[in-house]
Amino acid sequence: MSFSKSSHTITLSSDSFLSAKCRTCDGEWHESTIRLNDFLGNEDGAFQLGDRDFSLTAKDAVVEQTEDCTVLKACLRKRDGTWQDASVELDAFISNQNGELCLEIDVFLPSISEGITQELQTLVTKCEASARELQAGIRNSITEGTSSAFSSISYAFQGIEDTQHALRDARVDITHTIQHQAIFINTLFMKSMKEWTIVEDAVAASSQRVKEFQHTQLHDATMEVERTEQKISAQIKETQRRRTRTEEQIKSLQKQIDLNEEAHKAAEEQAEAANGRTIGYSIASVILPFIFIPLAVSAAGEREDWGKRKDGFRRKVNEARMAQGTQIQLLQRLEEGMEEAERSKEKCLALRRQTERLTEDLNHFEAGIHELKKSMTVFSLSLRRAETSAVTAFQYSQTLEEGRAILNDALRLKSELSEGHKLQRMLEI
Repeated sequence: MSFSKSSHTITLSSDSFLSAKCRTCDGEWHESTIRLNDFLGNEDGAFQLGDRDFSLTAKDAVVEQTEDCTVLKACLRKRDGTWQDASVELDAFISNQNGELCLEIDVFLPSISEGITQELQTLVTKCEASARELQAGIRNSITEGTSSAFSSISYAFQGIEDTQHALRDARVDITHTIQHQAIFINTLFMKSMKEWTIVEDAVAASSQRVKEFQHTQLHDATMEVERTEQKISAQIKETQRRRTRTEEQIKSLQKQIDLNEEAHKAAEEQAEAANGRTIGYSIASVILPFIFIPLAVSAAGEREDWGKRKDGFRRKVNEARMAQGTQIQLLQRLEEGMEEAERSKEKCLALRRQTERLTEDLNHFEAGIHELKKSMTVFSLSLRRAETSAVTAFQYSQTLEEGRAILNDALRLKSELSEGHKLQRMLEI
């Protein structure tokens, strides 16, 4: 829970200890203390979470309470030696846990949540599905259009063959047949070429649709993958920095613990020695009071002084152990954060490869469309030549033999198609 709303008498000591009377779960009040220097530092005039010892480069530090939170304010020294006012909301990383002021470790961890990579996976999957749908739609539209156009073309060629048969029959009226078939063949070819033009336009539009998809949806998905990769790289770098800093702090705190324990042991020995002297002088004062009573008083003062020092060293050891425990907990969470970041990095790498494969696939698909378009252009020219030849056979030929020869030339295109024309093969692919 927010410590400000469940605490009162919130104060800050000169050595950066935040104290408050915190309400417990059963409604009682418990006094608790937490040392801000253990997790709050000064980064060029601004409070830095996850760092240490802000008070060493701060002055005029105070805590102010508002309706919603407690704010730490201080004047912090910058790298250039100037001073700058700074503030930080303490409720953002300190909570009341059943009467104890506790540090919220998760606030210090840079993280890319699992949901972000999952959303990215959904985005890329949707993009790939849209690409497949686009390709399928283009294939279907081209296939259906060419199927209809080829039917009309085949019907036109069938008209030429029927005319050939009619010209072989000596009983027909040649003049009437030639005039009638010229109009009929011209109509058939005009219809088939109109349908073929529609197919050519559809192919050209398909190429544009692929380009638009690449420059919009695929581009957006690719950029989002890159942005997420950059975020994860920054997270890993920041986590590594904090991990190194935390390891250094744990070692530094261990040195403080060792030194203060040695000092505590020495103070304890001195206190025991002073206590022994006090007892000895007190006994001796019965015999020579004027000599040993002052010595006993002095020894008692030394005992009290060394006792206070011993308690002070023990307090420092306990404080350092608490701070070290917090740093060890933070280090463990940083390690977990690093593992999570590495997993997210692998996911992003797989998604980037997925978008790269999709880009290559669409480039290949678009290249195929361009090849198809070129083949269609060649086929269209041949079709127009066949139409011209067929109509010419009826309009300008002087003899039946000449007309039949021109018709045979027009039918060569049909023969090419039946033998496996390049265009047919491309459409099948």
